[in-house]
Formats: sequence, structure tokens, C-alpha cells
Amino acid sequence: MFSCVYLHGDDESSITEEMNMLLGETQEGIRVMRLDMVELEKARSVSKSLSLFGEIQYRVAIRNVQSATPAQTKNLLKLIEEKRQALMLILCAPHVKYSKSLHKSLLRHTDVNVQAFRPKTGVFFQQWVTSELQRRHVNVSTDARQWICQQLDGMQSSVRQLLDHLVLYQNGESHVIDTPVVAALCGEEKSEEIRHYCHAVLRRSPQALVVLHHLLLQQGVVAIQISVWLQNALHSMLMYKQLRCKMSSAQAARQARIFTTDDKAVFAQQYQHWSDSQLQLALYELVELECLLKGHSTESDDILLQRTTVKLIQ
Repeated sequence: MFSCVYLHGDDESSITEEMNMLLGETQEGIRVMRLDMVELEKARSVSKSLSLFGEIQYRVAIRNVQSATPAQTKNLLKLIEEKRQALMLILCAPHVKYSKSLHKSLLRHTDVNVQAFRPKTGVFFQQWVTSELQRRHVNVSTDARQWICQQLDGMQSSVRQLLDHLVLYQNGESHVIDTPVVAALCGEEKSEEIRHYCHAVLRRSPQALVVLHHLLLQQGVVAIQISVWLQNALHSMLMYKQLRCKMSSAQAARQARIFTTDDKAVFAQQYQHWSDSQLQLALYELVELECLLKGHSTESDDILLQRTTVKLIQ
């Protein structure tokens, strides 16, 4: 039976979560597709040929409805009006301009289920953080939980990223993680110096080793904190590189969560020096590094991080 859901608002991470929940997974009799607006015709073509495949349902997510052109808007509204059987449309429009004609049309469309997602702040954000800590079985002190709520208020994607690292740090143990460790994993200490190191790695410059030596030996920054920052920087670089071919540098930087002026300049200058496969391999190296830094190696943390840095800048 035809259904159409419209997810919009400024809480992009929640929109993505809801989209994935609605899509589910490909299984017998169900096909899942994630498309962009430029690929809208694929949704039309598969729904035209449903009878050739028997009782197959298609769940199709359009991930960037906010970027629809007038022609794409017309085609999308036409597809909704056709109410194709066994086709579910999930329309995602993070950061959509509310003055956009398509947005207004979808809000008043009788066949569209509209859901708005706005960033959680204040008490709602605190409740959400508490529930996420419990769901992931992460044991932090009360002070550390309050620190997360105060420092990352409304930044759900940043909290999810921090929780990923806390899960790895805890490694299935039951010990309580205190505020200094949480702050270090979040990158709140020596942030400017660590940013310089990440920039040097992004430039693939030997200067990265000089900055790293200063951080480890003179500043006393822990290796796992630096590795978390570097992993975040490389992940943003991968997102930026993939988005840059589809949109402007400013739009790509915003969606890849690159906010500071210096970071934007570095990413704009250096993204062509990395291939997607190189970035994916680099991220794999850093995941392996974090495991080693958690005690799975007899070598010192400093040596492990220095060796990984050499691999990345070669």
C-alpha cells in the first residue's frame, strides 16, 4: 500500500536515524533504496515494473529533498500523486528553507505524513543523553554526564560520536569513566595544538611529526585524545570529498560539520590530495590504533601514534 513520509528540520542526525528505521533492511519481498533527488527517476522506474517481480515492496528514501530544483519538484509531486502500490517514499529535507515551494506543498499534502525534527536542548537534551548512555551501557560519573550535557547541548551528532569512543574506551568493563577522560575523548584539552597536528596530517606534511612530538612530550597530551581528533578530521575529509563533487565548498563544509574558518580553508585546499580509498584505509588504521591504545599492545602509546602518523603522511 502506498505511503509517503516527509522528514524535515534542523536535527539532521535524528532525520537520518528515522529514515534508517523506516527503511529497515532488504529482505525477501522488500527492496530498500537510498537515492538523491537527481536519481528520482529510479524510484519511478522500479515502481513501474513491480508486477514483473511479484509481490515486492520498495522502500525508497530521497535523502536531499531540500535541494530539489523546480523540475525535480514537479516530478516528485507527480510521483506522490500517482500513489504507486507497494512503494513507500521517505523524503528527507534537513535544513530545508521553509519558504521553499516544495516544502509548503508537502506540508499541506493530504497523502504525506509530515514529521519535524528540531534539535533537542535543555532538559530534553539531558534526558536524551541519559537514555543514550543507558542504551549503550556506558558508565560515566554524574559530573561527566552533566559535563556532556553542558558542553554539547543540542549537538546530538557530536554526542553520538563521543559515545562511540566511550564504548571503545570502556571495552566492556564496568568501571566509571570520569570527567577528565570524557573531556579528553571529546577533544576539549589542548584543542588548538591538536588542530594544528590534524591540519598537518591533512596536508600530508612531515611537520605533523614535529607537532606530534611537541604535543606528546612537552604538552603531555594523551595519545588516545589525539587519535580521536584525527579520526574525526579524516572522517570529515571523507564526507567533504564525497559531497564536494555535488555542491559548493561552503555547502559541503556545512554538511561535513566543518565550521571553523581555518578548517574550511585546509579542507578546500587538501581534499584533492586524498582518494576515497586512501581516506577509508586511514580511518581503518585509526580504528586499529585505538584498539592498541586500549592496551592490546606492549609498545608505548607515543610510538604507536608516531608510527601511524608516518603511514598517513607518506
